[in-house]
Amino acid sequence: MSYKLLAGEQIVYQGRQHWLMLVPAAVILFITSTILTGPRGVAWPFMAALAWFVVKIIEFRSSSFVVTNKRVIIRTGWSTKNNFELLLGKIEAVNVSQSFSDLGTVTVVGSGGSSVKIKNLKSPEDFKHAIQGEASR
Repeated sequence: MSYKLLAGEQIVYQGRQHWLMLVPAAVILFITSTILTGPRGVAWPFMAALAWFVVKIIEFRSSSFVVTNKRVIIRTGWSTKNNFELLLGKIEAVNVSQSFSDLGTVTVVGSGGSSVKIKNLKSPEDFKHAIQGEASR
């Protein structure tokens, strides 16, 4: 993914969503392909599950979470793109909720009440430490 960086700006960390975010859609796809699509050929549940799985894969591939030496850049979505950019000096808090070994949610809170929640992030503590490390320079 390409970024329009500011003068003197360098990417110091790139995060990704964890592949486990695809598991619910994959399980439903498997169930509909083996159980619900019987000899009578009821294919609509399978087609709906396949569409959901494809959407989740596109969402997984099109999301990016970047920390530079000047700001945090978060991009999500593919049909409707959501961009969140925050200068490091404007960050008030970075909260991590980690429920799985390498899977968690990071909430970046900026001054003025702006915030963004990143769900299903791989290595959320690394993302938090990259933000804090650059913000303290």
